[in-house]
Amino acid sequence: MPVSLCVQGGSLALAILNTTLPWPSDPAATYPQPLHDLVTRCLAVEPEARPTPAELSAEASRLLALQPPLPDPSLYTRLTAQ
Repeated sequence: MPVSLCVQGGSLALAILNTTLPWPSDPAATYPQPLHDLVTRCLAVEPEARPTPAELSAEASRLLALQPPLPDPSLYTRLTAQ
């Protein structure tokens, strides 16, 4: 944040409230699109556009269920022991 904000009489709280953080230019390369959409909804300026805690929990559970299962931790032990 530029030092001039305080010098010019600006409000740090106002600057934070009016800040928008862009996603990477190609979210599909880094994040699954459904996760990108959920986080975007959570960052909506208007509170009524954001998911409720119950909606967020349900959507997060749904997204986690779509993920392939994690490998068995003993697999790493077996591979490193060879």
